[in-house]
Amino acid sequence: MKLLSANTQEQRLLEKYFPFLIIFSAWVIVRSYVYYNNWPYFLEDNADYSSFYMWYLPTDIIQHRFFDAMVYLRGEPPLPQFILGLLMKGFGWPFVIPVDSFFLSVLTLLTAWMMRAILIRYRFSSAFSTTLAAAWCVYPANLSVEVYAFPTALYEALPSFIFILSLWLCLRCFSHPKMPSVWLFGVAGILLSMSRSTLSWIFILPIVISFLLPGNKLRIVAGCLAIIFQLLWSVKNYAVYGQFHLETSSDVGQNIFSAILNTGHIDDFLEYSKQKHPNDTFILYGIPCLLTYDENCLKQQLPDVQHLDDALREKLQSTEPLYGETYYQSALSQKVKPLYADYLLHNPIAAFNIFRQSYLLFWGDIYWRIGYIKGLDTDRIMLGVNAAFEKYKWLNILGIHLIGIPVFLFIIYCVLRKKTNNQQVAFLYAFLGYLYVAAISSLGEYTENTRYRVDVEALVWLLPFMAWRCMRSAFLQHTLAQSPFDK
Repeated sequence: MKLLSANTQEQRLLEKYFPFLIIFSAWVIVRSYVYYNNWPYFLEDNADYSSFYMWYLPTDIIQHRFFDAMVYLRGEPPLPQFILGLLMKGFGWPFVIPVDSFFLSVLTLLTAWMMRAILIRYRFSSAFSTTLAAAWCVYPANLSVEVYAFPTALYEALPSFIFILSLWLCLRCFSHPKMPSVWLFGVAGILLSMSRSTLSWIFILPIVISFLLPGNKLRIVAGCLAIIFQLLWSVKNYAVYGQFHLETSSDVGQNIFSAILNTGHIDDFLEYSKQKHPNDTFILYGIPCLLTYDENCLKQQLPDVQHLDDALREKLQSTEPLYGETYYQSALSQKVKPLYADYLLHNPIAAFNIFRQSYLLFWGDIYWRIGYIKGLDTDRIMLGVNAAFEKYKWLNILGIHLIGIPVFLFIIYCVLRKKTNNQQVAFLYAFLGYLYVAAISSLGEYTENTRYRVDVEALVWLLPFMAWRCMRSAFLQHTLAQSPFDK
C-alpha cells in the first residue's frame, strides 16, 4: 500500500479545512467592522433595560437568585433566561462588554458551518455550499440581530440556530443510525419548544419525524424526549402557580389582540363575540379597556388576581416590576385566546384575511425591523449589502412557494406509500418547521411579524435548494443536463 506524499497530504488537509477558513474569515472581517463602528453604543444600549421585565424576570432576581428566577418563570420559555442568567453570573450586570452579542455571533458561525454540511449532504458542490455559508456570515439581518441581542433578539436568534442544529441531526440519523444521534435529535426538539413562546407546540414535529427515521422502535423515544421536559415544566408551573398547560408562555393575549386590531377586524370580532356570549362581562367591558390598554380598567374586570399578584411580589421581594409572571397577564391571555380561536374557527374568511395581511409583513426587511445598527446607520457598504440581500430574498420566496410547496405535497404522498429517503425526510422536517412558524406568527401577530421570520431564516435560505434537489432526484432523468450547482 503506497504512502501518500507530503504534498498530497497537505493538499487534502487544505481541501478539507480551506472552506471553513473562508467562512471563518468572512465572519471575522465583517464583525470586526461592525463592532469597531458600533462599540460606543453597546454600553448605552445595555444600560437601558427599561423594557427588560417584559421578557424576563427582574435582573436582581436573575443575577442573585438564579434558582428562584427559573422556578417562578412562566411568562416566557426558560432557555433564553437560563442563558442570560449564566452570562450575568459569569460577566456581571450590566454587561461591560457585549457578551450577549458575542454569544449570538458564535451561533451565527456554527449555523453557517452546519448549513454548509447540510448542502453537502444534498450533493451540492463544496464551492457553492461554502459561498452560501459565507454569505450567511455577512448577512446584515444577522448582524442586526446580534447587535440587538439584548433584550429581545436573543429569543429570535436561538430558534434559528436550533432549527438548523436539529435539521443537521435529522440528516445525521440516516448516515449514523445509532441511538445517540437519534436521541440528540429529540433533545433538539426540547430546546426548540423551550426557546420561544410561539414554539410551544413544536414538539409535535420531532415526534412525527421520529417515525420516519431509520432504526428500531427505540427511535420513537427521540420523539418522546421532545415533550418530556415540557411536561416537567408544566408540572412545575402547576406546583408554583396552580396552572397546568403545555404552553411555555402564559403571556400571549396582547399579541393575539394586535392581529385583530391592526388588520381591521376588531368590529367584526366584537360583534361575533357579543352574539356568541351575550352575558360575558369581559367582552362587554374588558375588550373596550383592551382597545385603549387601560390597565386599571382591565384589572377591574379581573378582580380575583390582584391579591395573588400582591402575594407573588412579596414572595419574590423585588423592587423591579413583574410582567409575564403575574396572574393578571396570565388571566388576560386565558380570556382572549379562546375568544380569538373561536372567532377564527367560525370566520374562515376573516382568518384568511388576517393571515394574508400578516404574512406579507412576515417577508419584510429584518435589518430595519430588528433595529438598524446605530454606528452604521448611514454606512453605504452596510446599506448596499442589505439592499442586495433583499433582492436575493425574492429567489427564496419564489423557491419556497413555487418549488417547495409541490415538493412538500409529493413527499406527503411518498410518506403515505412508505417510500422516503433521507433528503425527503429532512426537507419535510424543515418545511413543516417553516410552515408552523409562518402560520402561528401570521395569525397571532401583525405589527412585528417580520421579527418572527428570524426564527426560521436559516431554513428559508436552505429550503429552495433542498426542494430543488428533492424534485430533481424524483423527477429528472440522469440523461438531462446537470444543474450548475452540481459537483
